Amino acid sequence: MMQNKRIALVSLFVSLSAITAISVSLAWYQIQVNATAEYQGTSVGNDTRFQIGLKSASSLGNVTAYGLTEDAANPGIYWAEADLSNECLNHYLEANGYATNVLNGVTSGSYALNGGEFSLKTNPNYLNNYSLTSAAGKANYIYFDFVFKVYKSSTLQSTGNIYLRDAILTGESSVYKTTRIYGKSDSFSSIINLDSTANGSTSVGGVLDLNKDGLFDSRKETTTETVDGEEVTTSTLKEYPYGEFNSDIVYATEANPAITGGHDFVDCFNAKHEENSYQFTNTDAKVASYYGKTEIIDNHMSLCKISETNKYAELETSIYLEGWDHNYVENIAGKAFNLSLTFESDLSNK
Repeated sequence: MMQNKRIALVSLFVSLSAITAISVSLAWYQIQVNATAEYQGTSVGNDTRFQIGLKSASSLGNVTAYGLTEDAANPGIYWAEADLSNECLNHYLEANGYATNVLNGVTSGSYALNGGEFSLKTNPNYLNNYSLTSAAGKANYIYFDFVFKVYKSSTLQSTGNIYLRDAILTGESSVYKTTRIYGKSDSFSSIINLDSTANGSTSVGGVLDLNKDGLFDSRKETTTETVDGEEVTTSTLKEYPYGEFNSDIVYATEANPAITGGHDFVDCFNAKHEENSYQFTNTDAKVASYYGKTEIIDNHMSLCKISETNKYAELETSIYLEGWDHNYVENIAGKAFNLSLTFESDLSNK
């Protein structure tokens, strides 16, 4: 059996720090994350050389000041001879309209492993936008379109895979646990949760207590009908469903009975049903599935492949905070967290 020969391609270090919003009641919408990034890499061996670069939809301009060279054969691709500096990355993000120093929680909505089309959506605001159909603004998350190429004995390689060799996710608060990476290439399209060892999923819907009064959020719906020639107005208190669900919205036929035991608050996901409100009954929410570190790193899952035609590999990478993760919803204290990724390449002819 041929053993894969691997070389370290590039080390990616991203430092993200969160700042608490002033408003406590809506903190999980307003947590801000200051993001900076630094890329480090060294060639391995005397006869092997790698390059990492960025593919940009917008012209970067003045690229030499950032240590980049535009590919003459592929306009819009910029190769770095050494590291991708923090200034270079911010230049890329600014040119393309993505977050440079502030991240806000967004959500993938429902997504399966290798689930096809992916788009980030806004989080549900208090008593608003429960269906999560609005696209998240690019300024709320980070996006890089990475490209890789490898030379061996001065020959540009036309085969090979790119793997995630290692990943370290740490922080001072549980906010870092909400970090997600979405990678897309010709051979891969999935969410990665580096805080989880195993594959899993995040609920992306349900009833919530976002104003933290100990009761699930509800609203009054007013209907008017004509009875014996007179208009009769009826107000009904209904719980408010957030997120995506497996079926149409259905409410119980009878209102919730009187609350007993007070209004003690547990968390946004586990409050009490308000008296005289109609409970949302089909509470099975859709989920966003993800790969954990074991599947991606230990099992050496290929994230992208060098194209025989183009002779480079491409990995579209979104870094975002999953707003439906319990750690994000419940966190109101801003702390710093760090993400470190190391890629490697397999140069065997496969």
